[in-house]
Amino acid sequence: MSKAIADIDRVRREHFGRSHDRPSGRLSRRDKQPPEMIRAKTRLRTAAWRTSLDDRKRPEAYTVAIAFLVSVARATDLENLDAAGIPPAFAAMLQDMIDRGYDPKEVMAVVRRLCRADRRARREAAERGV
Repeated sequence: MSKAIADIDRVRREHFGRSHDRPSGRLSRRDKQPPEMIRAKTRLRTAAWRTSLDDRKRPEAYTVAIAFLVSVARATDLENLDAAGIPPAFAAMLQDMIDRGYDPKEVMAVVRRLCRADRRARREAAERGV
């Protein structure tokens, strides 16, 4: 098998080689940039994108997802949760996490931790009178 592949490659090189004198078919000139320059430009574009989000007061998807999770968790009694009491959106999120390979008990532990942190922040804000 590898001999046949080597023969095909040999024939391709010997009979179908491209001329080195042919003109370039590129419509625009592309200079190869060092990887460091590419990464620096990527960081600059990302920073500009995030600044534009901040200027427009537009949240990132992560922020919306966390707010949605916390609002569903606030409306749900997570300590006494049974299969019948799970809101459809929450059930869909949990099933998606399970499908991605996460342990449902660990997902619920993270949700509970977020809810405790949210309750603690709201309690502290109420104590400060905010």
